[in-house]
Amino acid sequence: MLLTTRKSFLKTLYRKPIDKLEEYTTGMAHKVLVNSHFTAGIFKETFKSLGHVQPAVLYPIPDFDALNKAVDKEFVEKLPQKPFLFLSINRYERKKNISLAVMAFELLVEKHGTSKVHLIIAGGYDERVTENREYYKELKDLVDQLSLTDHVTFLRSFSDAQKRSLLSSATCLLYTPENEHFGIVPIEAMYLQCPVIAANSGGPLETVADGATGYLCDPAPDKFSEAMSKFVEDENLHKKLGEADFIKKVQIWLSITCLHINCLVQPVPNKDCIMLTNRSTG
Repeated sequence: MLLTTRKSFLKTLYRKPIDKLEEYTTGMAHKVLVNSHFTAGIFKETFKSLGHVQPAVLYPIPDFDALNKAVDKEFVEKLPQKPFLFLSINRYERKKNISLAVMAFELLVEKHGTSKVHLIIAGGYDERVTENREYYKELKDLVDQLSLTDHVTFLRSFSDAQKRSLLSSATCLLYTPENEHFGIVPIEAMYLQCPVIAANSGGPLETVADGATGYLCDPAPDKFSEAMSKFVEDENLHKKLGEADFIKKVQIWLSITCLHINCLVQPVPNKDCIMLTNRSTG
């Protein structure tokens, strides 16, 4: 029901019986699992007739085996050799609000200059997807307009090894989407002891400890830039928050394990079913 638009009367009319059917069949599930408390709230807002259904939160988990593998040393050597590398990892889609990272970086450069800082924008990219092509060009144009071309690196469709290398090398991760239903990248970053600066909405409110494992900010360039400046002004901040991330990742892992166990041990009648719902459009 959240994955389609209803911009016309005919589309609304067409969707009405389908939406009702979806809501009815969802209510038939023995248990509804959602990927965050934020998504649980969206579930309540969307399926208004299912007030009696209490969704259970089951957080997604990253591929820890992949994250534990070695970094790509050759790739790391080719990264910009600056003391402070700020990293954005998101698909090249407008809803990911990557331009926020660029504009925040511009303010950072105004304050600290370009000698010590660099921004890396990495993300999934498919040449066949129109929005990917358009948004990539928009971001490149924005960087050019701000005269930051030599200080911003774009990467498209990188490998798992390169992703590990980026997160292991970055000063911090800039996570710019608003109202993200969960957000797996901040978890991967914290696991690799990379602090996170994220928009203060959606899933990051449940995974990023503000001031301890990173910073939660209003999705505005000046607020993100203020948080980024803290790392430039305190060279030990990355290590301090990174070590806190290590503690946090253990807590997250234990919580996830307990949730998995609880779901597995509870008996489910043969004729009932469990519905897994991820209402994120990303």
